[in-house]
Amino acid sequence: MDAILSDTRTTSIFVPEQSSTANHDLGCGVSLQWWDNGQIAVFDVPPPIHAAVDIYIDTLTAIIESWSPDKPLLVATISLSEGSAVTPYLRSRHDDMLYSPAAERITARFAIIVRKGLFNRIARIFLQLQVMKGSPAHLPTNLYFDMEEAFNWLREALESPAEIQDSI
Repeated sequence: MDAILSDTRTTSIFVPEQSSTANHDLGCGVSLQWWDNGQIAVFDVPPPIHAAVDIYIDTLTAIIESWSPDKPLLVATISLSEGSAVTPYLRSRHDDMLYSPAAERITARFAIIVRKGLFNRIARIFLQLQVMKGSPAHLPTNLYFDMEEAFNWLREALESPAEIQDSI
């Protein structure tokens, strides 16, 4: 059964069941699939207009709020469209989510997969600086230009979830 959650920013947030492997359209070009038997949430996000970022982050926040602290949350965000980039608005919303009360009780890994480009290379440096200045160790976020590398990093947490904090 799919869940629809209320939120102040949108009228409702659609969160597909983890057992569903279907591609779920969440609106504004954002979609969600569950891979690896419901262990990895895979978001496909178009070039980041504010409405798409809001749907993506609001859905991710709803997943975090309902996630069991007994297992790591693994999230891949794929944004390979022409013009896709990690924008200041996306970074700000992502940071707000990382420091939310709900995120304090879980461990997670966030892999953001984007095209190579100058803006995304700069964004990667900002993410590395954020880690050095004290982003939550239990919620590492990495930016990748290679999808296989990103999914290998996420799947490592399935093999040894206790080591998730040491893997940044």
